[in-house]
Amino acid sequence: MERRTIPELVTLYELEPSVRDIYVEGPTDRAFVMAVLRRVGRYDIQVKEVDVVDVPSTELTKLGLTIGSRQRVIAVALLLERASTTDLITQVACIADADAEAGSPPAINGRLLLYTDVACMTVYAFHVPYVQWYLDIEVLDFHGPGNKWSVRYSSRFAGVHRLDARLRT
Repeated sequence: MERRTIPELVTLYELEPSVRDIYVEGPTDRAFVMAVLRRVGRYDIQVKEVDVVDVPSTELTKLGLTIGSRQRVIAVALLLERASTTDLITQVACIADADAEAGSPPAINGRLLLYTDVACMTVYAFHVPYVQWYLDIEVLDFHGPGNKWSVRYSSRFAGVHRLDARLRT
């Protein structure tokens, strides 16, 4: 499969506002996010591994990033945000593992960029109460009738809340 470039993706999102994509680091993250979305009946959102996007190493260097899937997810978020003439926040989310930054503010922020609140997404699979809490409260609770853009922030789950708000469109 041929990788898509950032300009190609920007064109797609700008011409097709109904397209909803989430970019993650790898196949395990993809499977987990897809399972959560399917569990709540969101079949309209595609979850893609970052490998489907062409992110040249020169772009990573310009952004001060190193080589790796996490860095490529971060780069895709930042590059899409910079290249688009429209706000893609309701169409695209890029989820990177927090890694060593878990529990502290991330070094790099972007409107399309979300981080796990634990070291890596795989940890969620081993903590059933957390997954159940997320599904029951954060995904299924629509924060009041007619309030599909409501976002509740907490220091622990800010990234999850931002993703949740986007998925309600």
